[in-house]
Amino acid sequence: MPSSLTYAVHTAGDTGLHKSSVLVTGEHEALLVDGRFTLAEQHRVLADVIDSGKELTTVVVTTADPDYYLGLEVMAVSPKRECGSGVRRYTA
Repeated sequence: MPSSLTYAVHTAGDTGLHKSSVLVTGEHEALLVDGRFTLAEQHRVLADVIDSGKELTTVVVTTADPDYYLGLEVMAVSPKRECGSGVRRYTA
């Protein structure tokens, strides 16, 4: 039987330009859609990833606008992280 997916939407405040990230979690893994503009906001999302107990395997950045990826350096905790061209995909 396939596991179900759940998601949590994280919306930043004024300093984070009100951008949203979505954390999608399955039974063992997590996927993040879009990063945050500020490091503080990205740390809040990272805390939710850690609290979930899931392994973050993929981060998908949906646009080249820095508002969606500047804070992702917080997520760079694995040397296996990769970055492609166009839509950026980071794999932990």
